[in-house]
Amino acid sequence: MTASTRFDPACLQGTAWQGGWGRAPANARRGEAAGLVIKFGGSLLGWPDWPKRLEDLLGALPGGAVRLVVGGGPVANGLRELDAACPQPAERMHRLTIEGMRITAQLVAECLGLTVLDDPLGCVATCGVIDPLAALKRGLLRNLPADWQVTSDSIAAALAAAAHQPLVLAKSVPPPTTPTAIETDPTLPAWSLAGWVDPFFAKAAATVDGVAWVAPVR
Repeated sequence: MTASTRFDPACLQGTAWQGGWGRAPANARRGEAAGLVIKFGGSLLGWPDWPKRLEDLLGALPGGAVRLVVGGGPVANGLRELDAACPQPAERMHRLTIEGMRITAQLVAECLGLTVLDDPLGCVATCGVIDPLAALKRGLLRNLPADWQVTSDSIAAALAAAAHQPLVLAKSVPPPTTPTAIETDPTLPAWSLAGWVDPFFAKAAATVDGVAWVAPVR
């Protein structure tokens, strides 16, 4: 994958995915090697054919280093329910939710035969799944609030910013449509207002050069 083809929604034609830009990249330079961070939403893990869909998505992308961040899905939702029943310190629940993401990351890695990346910013030959707990311990998430306004959306954005790579959000439904041009930042806060991403996402993604989305074609 080169920076000029970091992500192109046209590559999804003929697949079971659709996609587009939330904020188009500004600094693409032809011939410069680049990677990609993909946040695979936890809600997609509830689809019976999610391994095949994810394989198809990865297969449709240009070759290159891909780092996957897997959402917590039902694991994170269960922790929210426990916190609602018996409220816990915010930092404790933040850490436990990240540990829950580690479970779903391991699931995706084993189902697709991918490597779990203990060093989220290390060299990736083709594709690997980030261990979010390792990212937390390495201080890569230190600028994120340790509370429920942060989900795997902002975690993926923070890791994409740290890796200086564009971000693709893979979710079960497309984002809300807005009248804002795709090159401008107000699109991202609109996503938060609609609940498509978490409230902190626009800040977490402020320095990410290129934010795209993909969703299954139903």
